[in-house]
Formats: sequence, C-alpha cells, structure tokens
Amino acid sequence: KYLRSRRATLVHDDKAGEICELASQGRLEDIKLLAENGFWLADVQDYDSRSPLHLAASKGHLDLVKFLVRSGVSVNVRDRNNYTPLQDSMVNGHTEVVAYLRSVGGSIFSGEMAYRLCMLASNDDLDGMRALVEVGVDPNLPDYDMRTALHLASCMESVMVSTYLLNKTAECKGPECRLIKGEKAVDINALDRYGCTPLDD
Repeated sequence: KYLRSRRATLVHDDKAGEICELASQGRLEDIKLLAENGFWLADVQDYDSRSPLHLAASKGHLDLVKFLVRSGVSVNVRDRNNYTPLQDSMVNGHTEVVAYLRSVGGSIFSGEMAYRLCMLASNDDLDGMRALVEVGVDPNLPDYDMRTALHLASCMESVMVSTYLLNKTAECKGPECRLIKGEKAVDINALDRYGCTPLDD
C-alpha cells in the first residue's frame, strides 16, 4: 500500500497482465475501480511492454482510451516492437481512436509504419494498404533504403496496390482519382537512396 501511495511502478507481473486484459476487453468500470483503489496506471506494462492504452486503442475502446490518457498513461508509450497506441489504432482501423490520439499529441514511429507499408505493397495487399492510408498513414514514408510503398509495388508488380497508390497522386486527373481532402498525395517521383523513382523499378 505504501509503495502504491508513492506511485510505484507496476510492470510485468500478474496484476499488470490482468489490467491489460481488462483494457483489451474494454472494461472501463473495472479499470476505474482499480485506479480508485490506488493502482497507478501510467506505468503498467505486460510481457510485451504493451500498456493498457495500447490494448484499448487496438480494440477501438474510445472511452477507455480517453480515461487512460486522463489518468496519466503516456500517449506515445512504445511497446517492445516500437508501436505506439496510435499505430495500434491505425493498423486496426479505429478512426475515432486515431482522431482522439492525434488530438492529444499521439505520434507514430515512422520506421515501423514505413516497413509495414512496404510489406503490404510487395504482397499486393490492397485491403491492408487502404486501411492504413485511409486512417492517415502517409503513403510516402520511406524505408531504410528511402523506398516508398510505390517503389515496392512497382518492383514486385503488385497491380492492385500500384493502381490504388497511383490514383492517389497529385498528377492523377479524372473520376478514378480518389485523393481525400487532407490526405497525403503519393509522390510518383520519390527518389530512393540510389536515385531511382518507382518508374525506374
């Protein structure tokens, strides 16, 4: 009790796992009760260094996400894979959670998102690509070689993803163009570290 009253950190034990499971299930009232009984939620992490905020965000539990942020859980805490709660909500398509986390300063670790975009492009995973771009992930994020998703889609002949990305360029004119207001236009002339554009690939 004394340690909890002094805001001691609760990391990697059974109670941390239980709290994270409650967050995953969206059990706001149970988590509120724990907080009222002295559990300091700000530093709780499970075995993967995921906070309750990661789990609530990944499942789209907006009210719980708001409560956890108000309770002091860092909006940009990273798990062992360098994911933030905002990334988890983006990957799972929870647009309301994405908007809220952005409004309170949530950010993403762009290296991981660039890798994910490039993997989706090389596998011609249109649904995955669309899900990330439509929640605001910049399709121009470069990987370690400065290659974008369009570089990989072109190189791997990923027809569906290439078509989708090309319809989101500033140069695209016509009814097939689907650049939504506020969305980042795909740069068809992006240079990788070798000086190549997607067309060169």
